[in-house]
Amino acid sequence: MKHRVEEHEGHRIVIRERESDWEVVIDGARHRALRLPNGRYVLERHAYEPAEDLVGLAVRYLAHLERVRRVRETQAHRHGGH
Repeated sequence: MKHRVEEHEGHRIVIRERESDWEVVIDGARHRALRLPNGRYVLERHAYEPAEDLVGLAVRYLAHLERVRRVRETQAHRHGGH
């Protein structure tokens, strides 16, 4: 099994390749990655624009999670939450 480890803004990204399967581990959370016929990658169960490489896909997913966190904080603040 091949693997690659990257750090991005305090997040640990591990890419694992097993034969024709890929796993992207972001801060310990495992995500199965699929390769499309055009050679681009997507995370299984997450629908958004495919990426050219798995690290780029992980970084975009982290950016998505950050946007979700900010929206939730804003909504909670507006509704009297913390």
